[in-house]
Amino acid sequence: MLKYKPKRNTKTAVKAIVFMILILVCIAVVSALKIGREIINQSLVFAVSAGILYILMRYVIYEYTYVLGEDTVSVSRVAGRVPAEIVNLNISGDDLFIRAGSKKELKALGVKRFENVCANLSPREGMYAYITTVRDQKTAILFEADELFALAVNERINIRKMTGKAEKSAEGEL
Repeated sequence: MLKYKPKRNTKTAVKAIVFMILILVCIAVVSALKIGREIINQSLVFAVSAGILYILMRYVIYEYTYVLGEDTVSVSRVAGRVPAEIVNLNISGDDLFIRAGSKKELKALGVKRFENVCANLSPREGMYAYITTVRDQKTAILFEADELFALAVNERINIRKMTGKAEKSAEGEL
């Protein structure tokens, strides 16, 4: 079993939050000066506040751990001390684990659905895509992994190809 925990870099997320707070201040000034419609200003405040909360929860508070088992890849999200497994995939010989380019490149491979389980807003290590079929739909699960983890996952996929075990099932939140 191989565990990988991406290094946290909350600077980008904090910068995004500060930027959104500046937007809130600008909206507050516009509201105080009675410029524009009140409902539009309130809607903007709500939308920006929701964005701040999302980035804070997703990229600052939560930590992610990737675990490569004998024939599974799982992702756990930890908030405080409580881990929660959010993705658990059985490795199949039909799967791919590749360095992720743009979404356009992944769509060219037939990917219809994307799930991001990266720990940082803009990953430094490199983003990889685990391409598999979930509920009859080709899905790319985006990981922030290092070379060692990527090599180990590809090795397990190749072993599954050679042994002919291509059965597949997916569980968890996707």
